[in-house]
Amino acid sequence: AGGTESLTDTVDGVSFRSLLEGAETPLDRKPGGLIFHRPGKYESAFRDDTHKLMLTWTEEGEISERRLYRVDTNPVEEGFDIAAENPELVATLEKKLLDYLDIVDAEEPMPKPNRKKKKKTP
Repeated sequence: AGGTESLTDTVDGVSFRSLLEGAETPLDRKPGGLIFHRPGKYESAFRDDTHKLMLTWTEEGEISERRLYRVDTNPVEEGFDIAAENPELVATLEKKLLDYLDIVDAEEPMPKPNRKKKKKTP
């Protein structure tokens, strides 16, 4: 915070300073939207102005589920998965998401270590 130097090409993100200063122009996000990637939770998402694609991963790094929501008319997303009716849009957004994760060498989902539950003592 408060830095004066330009961002390098290796920084993952964009400055939103102009929005804080009152500009109404959209941000220039390189993949065309926001990327959320939580490999420890086995989820990734791509959100543009109108849609949000959510991917669920297996421990082996395979996609197990694709969900698509129209967020401009339904910001809460609940109960309105439209992936089955929009396979081409799902494929387009998924490619943007996966290409970006590849470019930034994102961490892949991994099996969680076996955790032993502590026995409760009376």
